Amino acid sequence: MSKALTEGAILSIQLEETAWTIGQLCCRFELEGQKYKQYTMAFFDVLFSSEEELVENLDSLNLTKPIIITTLNRHPQRGYGLHLIGNKTISYTNVPNYKSDISPTLGLYKNKSTDFDHLLNAWFGFLPWDGFCREDYVDAFLTPGTKKRSDIRFMKDFTVEELKEIMPAGSIALIQHLQKDNVKNSVPPNVG
Repeated sequence: MSKALTEGAILSIQLEETAWTIGQLCCRFELEGQKYKQYTMAFFDVLFSSEEELVENLDSLNLTKPIIITTLNRHPQRGYGLHLIGNKTISYTNVPNYKSDISPTLGLYKNKSTDFDHLLNAWFGFLPWDGFCREDYVDAFLTPGTKKRSDIRFMKDFTVEELKEIMPAGSIALIQHLQKDNVKNSVPPNVG
């Protein structure tokens, strides 16, 4: 049974087999006398090749500038399989008043909740930055003023085979990309 999470909890997140990052619980919202709970987490630009390496370096990490803050759609441990690895004081210099953006009635950050994993995978270049329902979808969820990594990748940076493997088959962005690719590679009819 997982221990109740408290604000400041640090959880490890496995993105790929050799790609680990972290999230920090920055708001645990509960309605008194009800089972309704919301978990808002901050995510950071840190990437390690294993959970062990992440844990070894946890004390030295600077967690003052989250790249993304979002309320989760599910419980961090039961819903996403995240592991509690520590606790650190919350002190965000780029969003010092983040709690004012959390709804006092629903506990949602900026009145939204989302699955964070696709955002982080795009941030670290494992998914295309522009591979969502809107090309600016990832930008719309990033903390204002956050500078993009130099190694983010766009749909054009993946082969068609890679895109078919990593994106859902019904993805609007994938279908549009494949249509553009087919038009680009089609041979014009012979005139004459």
